[in-house]
Amino acid sequence: MNILLGTGRGAFALPLQILVGSRPTAIIAEGIDRDGRLDLATADAAISVFYRKSSSVADCDGDGVPDSCELRSGTTGDCNLNGIPDNCDIASGLSRDNDQNGIPDRCDGGRQVAGDCNQDGMLTLSDPICLFGIFFLGERDYPCGDGSSREPANVSLFDWQQDGRIDLSDGVAALRFLFLAKAPHVLGAPSDPKEGCRPFHGCPDRTACP
Repeated sequence: MNILLGTGRGAFALPLQILVGSRPTAIIAEGIDRDGRLDLATADAAISVFYRKSSSVADCDGDGVPDSCELRSGTTGDCNLNGIPDNCDIASGLSRDNDQNGIPDRCDGGRQVAGDCNQDGMLTLSDPICLFGIFFLGERDYPCGDGSSREPANVSLFDWQQDGRIDLSDGVAALRFLFLAKAPHVLGAPSDPKEGCRPFHGCPDRTACP
Protein backbone atom coordinates (compact mmCIF):
# COMPACT_ATOMS: atom_id res chain seq x y z
CA MET A 1 0.00 0.00 0.00
CA ASN A 2 1.32 3.42 -0.93
CA ILE A 3 0.60 6.50 1.18
CA LEU A 4 0.98 9.76 -0.73
CA LEU A 5 1.31 12.90 1.37
CA GLY A 6 0.51 16.29 -0.11
CA THR A 7 3.38 18.71 -0.64
CA GLY A 8 1.18 21.75 -0.02
CA ARG A 9 1.89 22.89 -3.60
CA GLY A 10 -0.87 21.03 -5.43
CA ALA A 11 1.11 17.82 -5.86
CA PHE A 12 2.04 14.61 -4.07
CA ALA A 13 5.38 13.67 -2.56
CA LEU A 14 7.08 10.33 -3.11
CA PRO A 15 4.95 7.46 -1.75
CA LEU A 16 5.54 5.85 1.64
CA GLN A 17 5.13 2.08 1.22
CA ILE A 18 3.49 -0.26 3.73
CA LEU A 19 3.20 -4.01 3.16
CA VAL A 20 -0.37 -5.35 3.33
CA GLY A 21 -2.19 -8.46 2.13
CA SER A 22 -2.18 -9.39 -1.55
CA ARG A 23 -5.65 -8.04 -2.42
CA PRO A 24 -7.00 -5.56 0.13
CA THR A 25 -10.65 -4.68 -0.42
CA ALA A 26 -11.11 -2.07 2.31
CA ILE A 27 -9.12 0.38 4.42
CA ILE A 28 -10.07 2.39 7.48
CA ALA A 29 -8.29 5.04 9.56
CA GLU A 30 -9.38 4.86 13.20
CA GLY A 31 -7.89 5.28 16.65
CA ILE A 32 -7.91 1.54 17.22
CA ASP A 33 -5.71 1.48 20.33
CA ARG A 34 -7.28 4.69 21.73
CA ASP A 35 -3.98 6.52 22.13
CA GLY A 36 -5.24 9.62 20.33
CA ARG A 37 -3.49 8.77 17.07
CA LEU A 38 -5.08 7.46 13.90
CA ASP A 39 -4.17 3.87 12.99
CA LEU A 40 -4.70 2.07 9.68
CA ALA A 41 -6.41 -1.26 9.04
CA THR A 42 -6.82 -3.08 5.73
CA ALA A 43 -8.90 -6.14 4.96
CA ASP A 44 -8.60 -8.91 2.38
CA ALA A 45 -8.64 -12.58 3.37
CA ALA A 46 -7.17 -11.35 6.65
CA ILE A 47 -7.02 -8.05 8.51
CA SER A 48 -3.79 -6.06 8.74
CA VAL A 49 -3.47 -3.35 11.40
CA PHE A 50 -0.80 -0.66 11.44
CA TYR A 51 -0.50 1.25 14.68
CA ARG A 52 0.77 4.80 14.66
CA LYS A 53 2.98 4.88 17.72
CA SER A 54 4.93 7.69 19.32
CA SER A 55 8.66 7.13 19.60
CA SER A 56 11.95 8.88 20.15
CA VAL A 57 12.09 9.63 16.41
CA ALA A 58 12.13 13.38 15.85
CA ASP A 59 8.78 14.90 14.91
CA CYS A 60 9.29 18.61 15.50
CA ASP A 61 5.88 19.78 14.26
CA GLY A 62 3.97 17.06 16.12
CA ASP A 63 2.04 15.88 13.06
CA GLY A 64 2.78 12.20 13.75
CA VAL A 65 5.10 11.83 10.74
CA PRO A 66 8.83 11.55 11.56
CA ASP A 67 10.87 14.48 10.32
CA SER A 68 13.14 12.13 8.41
CA CYS A 69 10.16 10.78 6.43
CA GLU A 70 8.90 14.26 5.59
CA LEU A 71 12.34 15.38 4.49
CA ARG A 72 12.88 12.25 2.41
CA SER A 73 9.48 12.51 0.74
CA GLY A 74 9.84 16.22 0.01
CA THR A 75 6.78 17.33 1.98
CA THR A 76 8.96 19.79 3.91
CA GLY A 77 12.25 21.53 3.19
CA ASP A 78 15.63 21.66 4.91
CA CYS A 79 17.46 24.36 2.99
CA ASN A 80 20.38 24.62 5.42
CA LEU A 81 20.79 20.81 5.61
CA ASN A 82 20.79 20.62 9.42
CA GLY A 83 18.31 17.73 9.55
CA ILE A 84 15.52 19.94 10.95
CA PRO A 85 12.55 20.99 8.76
CA ASP A 86 12.69 24.68 7.86
CA ASN A 87 9.32 25.46 9.48
CA CYS A 88 10.62 24.09 12.80
CA ASP A 89 13.91 25.97 12.44
CA ILE A 90 11.90 29.19 12.11
CA ALA A 91 9.36 28.41 14.84
CA SER A 92 12.08 27.53 17.36
CA GLY A 93 14.13 30.64 16.61
CA LEU A 94 17.09 28.67 15.23
CA SER A 95 16.62 30.46 11.91
CA ARG A 96 15.29 33.91 11.11
CA ASP A 97 12.54 34.58 8.59
CA ASN A 98 12.36 38.37 8.57
CA ASP A 99 10.26 38.55 5.41
CA GLN A 100 7.96 35.74 6.67
CA ASN A 101 8.01 33.76 3.44
CA GLY A 102 8.54 30.42 5.20
CA ILE A 103 12.17 30.13 4.06
CA PRO A 104 15.04 30.77 6.51
CA ASP A 105 16.74 34.03 5.59
CA ARG A 106 20.14 32.34 5.30
CA CYS A 107 18.69 30.29 2.39
CA ASP A 108 16.84 33.15 0.75
CA GLY A 109 18.22 35.68 -1.70
CA GLY A 110 16.60 38.90 -0.49
CA ARG A 111 17.15 42.15 -2.39
CA GLN A 112 19.44 44.63 -0.67
CA VAL A 113 21.46 47.78 -1.34
CA ALA A 114 25.11 47.10 -0.50
CA GLY A 115 25.99 48.83 2.77
CA ASP A 116 22.37 49.41 3.87
CA CYS A 117 22.78 48.85 7.61
CA ASN A 118 19.51 50.40 8.79
CA GLN A 119 17.51 48.50 6.14
CA ASP A 120 15.66 51.42 4.59
CA GLY A 121 16.54 50.35 1.03
CA MET A 122 19.13 53.07 0.31
CA LEU A 123 22.63 54.19 1.30
CA THR A 124 22.76 57.38 3.39
CA LEU A 125 24.66 58.83 6.36
CA SER A 126 22.46 56.79 8.68
CA ASP A 127 24.14 53.57 7.49
CA PRO A 128 27.73 54.19 8.66
CA ILE A 129 26.20 55.62 11.87
CA CYS A 130 24.27 52.33 12.16
CA LEU A 131 27.52 50.36 11.71
CA PHE A 132 29.26 52.42 14.38
CA GLY A 133 26.30 51.81 16.68
CA ILE A 134 26.79 48.06 16.25
CA PHE A 135 30.56 48.29 16.78
CA PHE A 136 30.52 50.41 19.92
CA LEU A 137 27.07 50.04 21.48
CA GLY A 138 25.70 46.72 20.24
CA GLU A 139 22.50 48.57 19.33
CA ARG A 140 21.25 45.92 16.91
CA ASP A 141 22.16 42.73 15.09
CA TYR A 142 23.29 42.70 11.50
CA PRO A 143 20.27 42.10 9.24
CA CYS A 144 21.17 38.84 7.53
CA GLY A 145 21.34 35.20 8.59
CA ASP A 146 22.16 34.71 12.27
CA GLY A 147 22.79 38.44 12.78
CA SER A 148 26.50 38.06 13.51
CA SER A 149 29.52 39.69 11.86
CA ARG A 150 30.69 36.19 10.89
CA GLU A 151 27.60 35.48 8.79
CA PRO A 152 28.79 35.36 5.14
CA ALA A 153 25.77 37.36 3.94
CA ASN A 154 26.58 40.19 6.36
CA VAL A 155 30.22 40.17 5.31
CA SER A 156 29.15 40.47 1.64
CA LEU A 157 26.81 43.33 2.47
CA PHE A 158 29.10 45.45 4.69
CA ASP A 159 32.73 44.55 3.92
CA TRP A 160 33.67 47.71 2.00
CA GLN A 161 37.37 47.00 2.41
CA GLN A 162 37.07 43.46 1.04
CA ASP A 163 39.31 42.03 3.75
CA GLY A 164 36.88 39.27 4.67
CA ARG A 165 35.54 40.86 7.86
CA ILE A 166 33.41 43.73 9.12
CA ASP A 167 35.22 46.32 11.22
CA LEU A 168 35.50 50.04 11.88
CA SER A 169 37.26 50.67 8.58
CA ASP A 170 34.13 49.65 6.67
CA GLY A 171 32.08 52.39 8.32
CA VAL A 172 34.84 54.88 7.51
CA ALA A 173 34.90 53.68 3.89
CA ALA A 174 31.14 54.27 3.65
CA LEU A 175 31.62 57.85 4.94
CA ARG A 176 34.44 58.46 2.44
CA PHE A 177 32.18 57.29 -0.39
CA LEU A 178 29.27 59.46 0.71
CA PHE A 179 31.18 62.70 1.38
CA LEU A 180 34.48 62.48 -0.52
CA ALA A 181 33.37 60.57 -3.63
CA LYS A 182 35.84 57.79 -2.86
CA ALA A 183 35.55 54.19 -4.00
CA PRO A 184 32.08 52.63 -3.66
CA HIS A 185 31.38 49.22 -2.23
CA VAL A 186 32.82 46.60 -4.56
CA LEU A 187 29.26 45.38 -5.27
CA GLY A 188 28.06 48.93 -5.95
CA ALA A 189 26.64 51.38 -3.45
CA PRO A 190 24.36 53.87 -5.18
CA SER A 191 21.84 55.86 -3.15
CA ASP A 192 19.13 55.04 -5.70
CA PRO A 193 17.65 51.59 -4.91
CA LYS A 194 16.44 51.28 -8.51
CA GLU A 195 20.09 50.95 -9.51
CA GLY A 196 21.49 49.20 -6.47
CA CYS A 197 19.13 46.44 -5.36
CA ARG A 198 20.53 42.97 -5.86
CA PRO A 199 19.91 39.57 -4.26
CA PHE A 200 22.06 38.73 -1.24
CA HIS A 201 21.85 35.08 -0.27
CA GLY A 202 20.73 34.84 3.36
CA CYS A 203 19.30 38.37 3.67
CA PRO A 204 15.69 39.54 4.05
CA ASP A 205 13.97 41.16 1.10
CA ARG A 206 13.73 44.94 1.43
CA THR A 207 10.34 46.31 0.39
CA ALA A 208 11.99 49.63 -0.53
CA CYS A 209 13.75 47.84 -3.38
CA PRO A 210 11.61 47.88 -6.55
